Amino acid sequence: MTSSLLRTKLYRPADPFKHVPRPFLVQRLHEGLAVGRQLTLVSAPAGFGKTTCIGEWLNTLEFPITWLSLDTADDDPGRFFTYLVIASNMWNSTAGFLGGLFMQGGFVFISFIMLGSKEFSRGTATSGILSNGLDLIHVFVALFAPSLAAAIMMVGGVFYLIWFSLLGRDLFRLGSRSSQVT
Repeated sequence: MTSSLLRTKLYRPADPFKHVPRPFLVQRLHEGLAVGRQLTLVSAPAGFGKTTCIGEWLNTLEFPITWLSLDTADDDPGRFFTYLVIASNMWNSTAGFLGGLFMQGGFVFISFIMLGSKEFSRGTATSGILSNGLDLIHVFVALFAPSLAAAIMMVGGVFYLIWFSLLGRDLFRLGSRSSQVT
C-alpha cells in the first residue's frame, strides 16, 4: 500500500509570491492554540485562501509542525493512518533529525578531504562543501525559521547540481585511470 502514497502530500506548499495577509484569521488560529486546542480544522470553498492563510500562520509558529494534505482518495482508514504516521514522524523524530545531521556533517567532512586530494578537482570539493554545508545549516535553521531554511536550501540546491556533475566527472576520470593501469 505504501508504494501508492504520494510524498507531495507530506510537504507544505510554498508560500505564494503575493497574497492578501489575513491577520485577523491568523490571530484566531493563535487563540485556538492558546486555549489548548491540538487540532484545527479550516473549511472554506476552493480558492478562498485556506492553504495560504494556514501557511501565513505556520510562519509565525516557533515549533515544528506536520503537514498532511488529504483528498477523497484518502478516506480509507488504513491509507489515512499510514499517511498520518508517516507525516507525524517524518521531520519531528529525534532519529531522523540526528541522522540528517550526521549524514550532512559526514558529506561536509568528505568534501574537505576531497579538497586535499589529487583525485578530485577543487571545484568538486568546494561545491561539495557549499552544498552539504548549506544543507547542514538548513537543518538547524529549520528549527527556528522554516522560511529561511527553505531559502537556504534553494541556494544549496544549485550547488548540489554543480557538485553532482563535477563529482560524476571526477569519478569517471578516476575509473578510467584505474582501468588503464590494470
